[in-house]
Amino acid sequence: GGYIERSQRMAAEMDGLILEMAIMMASEDQGVDAAQQLRALSMTARGDAQLRGQLGQNPLLLAGILHLLQEGPDAARYWCCQCLVSLSHKHTDNQSAMATFPGMMDAILEVLVEGSSLSRGAACSALVECTFRNADNALLVAKKKGMMHGVVSVMQTSTGDVRDDAAGVLRNCSNYSQAAAEVIVQTPGVLDALIEMCKGENSERFTAMGTIQNLTRCESVAPLLCKTRVVA
Repeated sequence: GGYIERSQRMAAEMDGLILEMAIMMASEDQGVDAAQQLRALSMTARGDAQLRGQLGQNPLLLAGILHLLQEGPDAARYWCCQCLVSLSHKHTDNQSAMATFPGMMDAILEVLVEGSSLSRGAACSALVECTFRNADNALLVAKKKGMMHGVVSVMQTSTGDVRDDAAGVLRNCSNYSQAAAEVIVQTPGVLDALIEMCKGENSERFTAMGTIQNLTRCESVAPLLCKTRVVA
């Protein structure tokens, strides 16, 4: 009896905490704090798939994240993207819940286009985690109107980890979905951006070369790569 009561009490406490964070996310002056709290909680729950599922599939929290991505200051957008990173990390149900939550992909794209360098990098990280070992999300992200243009733009205008994270989105999408690879290779500037990255630091070069390798697996893609002299 004691164990069940304790479990019920803990569940009620978590429900209360989730509601509190969701209310904070809706307020103008507490949004950043709420996003930081959720990020800290999701990091603490890294090894607890059930708790992360409770957080990552909660419609109140997803609505709160969406609101801050759309309306919040850049700091709130950054922390919300970091929440999506830690909640979707190797968690298929959370990946799906986030990717299909109405408006979420549009909001991430907005951060890619309008955010600061840090926020754009965090948005790319969220897309990397969202598409890891997830063919449905890989294709959904690749086919989202404007998303690949946004990712390529980050690659063209960033350096270091941010550029690496942007290329990581292309690598995952092309790795887990052939249909996504075909969308990617048709994106203006993508091959030039990848070739440029091959001249960069070790990590960047590794990500770019891995992406190019993924793209060559598609029959329709290889001739395009030959045409641009990426492969012989």
